[in-house]
Amino acid sequence: MSAKEQITFQRRLDLEGAPNIRDLGGYETLDGSTTRWGRIFRAGRLSALTPRDKAQL
Repeated sequence: MSAKEQITFQRRLDLEGAPNIRDLGGYETLDGSTTRWGRIFRAGRLSALTPRDKAQL
């Protein structure tokens, strides 16, 4: 697995109710810093999260 593929794999969270949720950690910011892992997420439907999903987050 390439470094890019490994980072892409790390971004995906295994949640039942939100199959397309991603961690936005590791992206470079305008000032040269990087966003922190496990702090900012993007998803389509958080309203569908299961109790297990909420506990994982």
